[in-house]
Amino acid sequence: TDQTRTALSDVRGLTQHILIDALQGFSGSASKRTIEAEIERRLLNEFNPADLEKVGEGIPRWKKNVQWIRFDLVERGIMKKDSQRGIWELSESS
Repeated sequence: TDQTRTALSDVRGLTQHILIDALQGFSGSASKRTIEAEIERRLLNEFNPADLEKVGEGIPRWKKNVQWIRFDLVERGIMKKDSQRGIWELSESS
C-alpha cells in the first residue's frame, strides 16, 4: 500500500541519516559492527517485527537494509568504495 511504502521510505531516510551521522561522530570512519550497533541503539524503539525477521544470510532485515543503504551511499560518492574490509568510511567530499 501507499502507507507501507511511505513508512519504509521514512525509515530508510532516517536510517541513512543515522548512518552518516554515526560515521561523522567517529571522525568519518568506523567498523561495520560499530556502526550497526550505533544504528541499533538509536532505532531500537522504532523497529517493527518485520525489521527483526531473519533474512538471506540469517541476519535481521534491518541490518540487510543498512547494507543496501551503504551500497547506495557508495554509489553516490558519499561513502568510500575502497575502504578496508569491514570498515565503513565517508568519502573526502562528505
